Amino acid sequence: MRDVTALGRALRGAIAGAGATAIMSIVMMASERVGLMGRHPPERIAEHGLEASDEAPDERAVKAVGAVAHFAFGTAGGAAFGVIAGARDPGTAQRLAVPWAIAIWLVSYFGWIPAMHVLPPPSEDRPGRAWTMLVAHLVYGASLGTLWRWISPR
Repeated sequence: MRDVTALGRALRGAIAGAGATAIMSIVMMASERVGLMGRHPPERIAEHGLEASDEAPDERAVKAVGAVAHFAFGTAGGAAFGVIAGARDPGTAQRLAVPWAIAIWLVSYFGWIPAMHVLPPPSEDRPGRAWTMLVAHLVYGASLGTLWRWISPR
């Protein structure tokens, strides 16, 4: 039976988004291990938010809040994708996932993240982090599309 409601597609998208975020995180962690990343953007965002509380953020809190925020954002991105993908054929929807992930990367890394003074735009950031985050978002999109197709009703 096919999902006929936006809520059903959003829930399925959220599941695919959470899985895609986990896969994307592997790229980010590997890049950090070889010295390309510096501090992960979700941790930089968490640190920025925690600093607004006028206390020096604890390193464990920054890492925990960053990880939770990253998974929440990726899950929400998947849910939105599920709604946007609609009742399209799963193969067609799968092909929309990478452009969706690129849109998320563009809006985030050229938009709200520099606007909040968390990180500079990729053209001014450390090259390893800029390229890693682009590749990580491509991996997110490919994973999101694949997971969406796998869990879609036939």
